[in-house]
Amino acid sequence: MPGEVIAALATPPGDSALALLRMSGEGCAAIVEELLDLEEGRLSGMRRAVAPIPGAAQGADAVAFSWPSGRSYTGEEMVDVVCPGAREIVDGLLAGMLSLGARPSLPGEFTRRAYLSGRISPLEVIGLASLWGRGSEDGRAGGALGDLGTRLAESLERSAELIEAAVEFPDEIDEHRLHLEECLEQALQRARLFREGSEKAEGPVRVFLAGPVNSGKSTLFNRLAGAERAVVSDEAGTTRDGASCITLIGGRRVELFDTPGFRDGETGGADAEALRISLGMIGTGDVVVWMSPGSGEEPGRGLAEAAGRIVRVASRCDEVGGEWLPVSSVTGEGIDELGKAIAGAGPGGLLTTIAGSIEARIDEASRALSARELALAAESVAEALRELNCCMDRGEGVGIAVERALGRMCVGK
Repeated sequence: MPGEVIAALATPPGDSALALLRMSGEGCAAIVEELLDLEEGRLSGMRRAVAPIPGAAQGADAVAFSWPSGRSYTGEEMVDVVCPGAREIVDGLLAGMLSLGARPSLPGEFTRRAYLSGRISPLEVIGLASLWGRGSEDGRAGGALGDLGTRLAESLERSAELIEAAVEFPDEIDEHRLHLEECLEQALQRARLFREGSEKAEGPVRVFLAGPVNSGKSTLFNRLAGAERAVVSDEAGTTRDGASCITLIGGRRVELFDTPGFRDGETGGADAEALRISLGMIGTGDVVVWMSPGSGEEPGRGLAEAAGRIVRVASRCDEVGGEWLPVSSVTGEGIDELGKAIAGAGPGGLLTTIAGSIEARIDEASRALSARELALAAESVAEALRELNCCMDRGEGVGIAVERALGRMCVGK
């Protein structure tokens, strides 16, 4: 909970030349003062203090940097302690902090506190998390998100002004319309860049193939992955350690997971345990493709509540029909339609989904302008700007994106 004193190692574990221990929460300065035998109030405000490390060899000093509430990264009282990176010194200092009232930080908890205190925006949280992405491209994209959002906001605000002028001065509508077309075209280009940057920074949408045993999950996984990565067999229970890969589906980057099949009434054994582990990975930011031959079996309540979106598929449609989206991994029927459904099924609250909606609304405004429907164009631009402001401020609509980003961080960030 905000207000509790948290502590963590903010540099990589193991021996090193220097290490940094971080604390946040009211009272953390007093804890460091007691730990390093400093006089009371020595770290009050924005201060620096050097002190010998208790129990360490002579000459082993720690440097403490303190910030008062409202001036730190987290917005709370905060202290960083730099010390020699020998593991016994680091472990001893951290143990001392915990014994004096701090608790271990959770992953991303320092950044969560910065976000909750209004010190950083959702885009900045996602940008920071992208530094721990799969490649340097993610980090560069994350760092540019704020600039991309600012430039897009400028284009949308200018478009709103021009629409208002066109409505206010109808005699000059042709002149305003020309400028507005140019401005909306610029906004559309910037929205595309913002969406592409969001996709790279936020990472792929996670898609889980799920369903009863022998519903064709592994065969479909291999087809979508473009390679034989999962074992395919008519024998029930073949899939236990589900395969996964990064691939493009419907033009969208996706992390695809194969899962064990559901069995009616089974509660024990290796198959049930493998299924339990797979289902435990699914969260509100994920998409589940539920596969059932003939649309005969609905996803369970627990799965429906856990997933962000569920795409229902009548699998093996070359053998049996069904009411849902018909798909055959053997003949290829429905594969393109499934790709489009997956690409458009991103859960609400993901930055990529919101960025795609912004781009679509600007395109809608351009088409409305061409039809001289200024009221509709104004409404579309206003909605695009509202969604963008939600991303750049602390709007509730981007909550899932923030939670996903915080989950990618380590305990010292």
